Amino acid sequence: MEQLNSLTAQVPALTRLTASTPNWLLVDTYIDIASGKAKSNRKAFHRLIKDCEFKDLKMVMTKNISRFGRDTVEVLEGLNKLRELGVRVIFEQEGLDTADTDNALMISIIESIAQAENESRSENIKLGYKRHAEQ
Repeated sequence: MEQLNSLTAQVPALTRLTASTPNWLLVDTYIDIASGKAKSNRKAFHRLIKDCEFKDLKMVMTKNISRFGRDTVEVLEGLNKLRELGVRVIFEQEGLDTADTDNALMISIIESIAQAENESRSENIKLGYKRHAEQ
């Protein structure tokens, strides 16, 4: 439920940002609703990559790095594929843009931290369920 509430705020915010920026055009939205660890079932993410391969897309805008990929490897592989296609990726929350080559290392570091935080949060939730069951 929290993820859906987050999405209902993110999509309009990024749509407004796109509409207010000259020369930007919203082509589509790509939304995967799944567990943070559900890497294999990211249909919208795979559709995004295919659209970048076959359409004349120049840029991808995402709320933050953790929304782009589920783990460091997925983020870096996705970014490398888009870079090969000449597509820039902007991470709105972090203020990072792959068009700026100095951001590559920062993106890797932030994604590693985000992945560790997600894993820690998942472990805390599991521990809470276990404690609740024991009580």
